Amino acid sequence: AFLYVANDVIQHDKRKGGEFVKDFLPMLASAVQHIVSQVDDATIHKTVKRIIQIWNERQIYEPDAIKLLKTSFENG
Repeated sequence: AFLYVANDVIQHDKRKGGEFVKDFLPMLASAVQHIVSQVDDATIHKTVKRIIQIWNERQIYEPDAIKLLKTSFENG
């Protein structure tokens, strides 16, 4: 649920200046790793991966941040 709320806030905030976009990044990396390591559900893992992909496609985060999130996913 946290990731869905964060996704909504981040995407709306990006259009308004992006104050929360940067602030959320450290928490997102930890959350992604936690979700992948603690939740044994392929559907949820697929959803997390898709959200990261959307952030990349819509350029919500810079490439380095996307790399951090992908690494967190892989290390989860």
